[in-house]
Amino acid sequence: MNYYIAKNGKSLGPFTESEIEERLRSGEITPTDLCAASGGTEWKPLSEVLPNTVRVPSSPQPVLAASQPKKRRWGMILGVLGAFVAFVLVVGGILGFLAYRNLFPKDSREDLPDQVKEFKLKNRYPGHGDIWGSKVWYAGMYSTPPSEDFLLYLMDVYKSEIEAKDEMEKGLVKDCTGGDKPLRFSFTKDGKEMAEGATCYRGFYIHKGNRVATVSKSGDSISIDDMAGFMENLPFIVGSKMVAKK
Repeated sequence: MNYYIAKNGKSLGPFTESEIEERLRSGEITPTDLCAASGGTEWKPLSEVLPNTVRVPSSPQPVLAASQPKKRRWGMILGVLGAFVAFVLVVGGILGFLAYRNLFPKDSREDLPDQVKEFKLKNRYPGHGDIWGSKVWYAGMYSTPPSEDFLLYLMDVYKSEIEAKDEMEKGLVKDCTGGDKPLRFSFTKDGKEMAEGATCYRGFYIHKGNRVATVSKSGDSISIDDMAGFMENLPFIVGSKMVAKK
């Protein structure tokens, strides 16, 4: 059977069912266009006349087609955010580890030895540092049993030699009161200066490279010669001789 199609005020056809199907695919006609069978007088929408031929797209399809790019866009945004969060966590973990390591450095037998000459380490205090790693310090108490008197030893390790030198001078300014001037000396070995030192009689400072050691005493049984022997045998200047500068 043949059919006529009414479109834009014109009658098209006659068409067979297969021809109508082809024109539907090409978009030349639509399912809502009016259709009448050849010889008939009743015009109805094509979708009612030939329901098997007209395959009207279901309504969800356009919605799905429109929503897919949005889903992909949101998926991309969530993926980027996830990657950023993971990056922040990794960087934060690394910085946290470095900060912890700077705050709590490992013990150093060179900076805080177990024994110096006849003085033995009585109390070892855990090493500490600042969060940026610009300074680390170690402290310990040394004594010669059975005496209860002790030497207090502090080693400060800085990032640079200049900073270490400046910090020693700041310490001297605090110690030298009433117009006193510091007594300066050298630690020499084989005619070469291994380190420099100074004191205002409160504590002795020894500076070498990026390190500044401070030695002070508690009790009357420890003499200046005992302190000098202790300083001359510290690991970083062992075997040196303390000589006053002119």
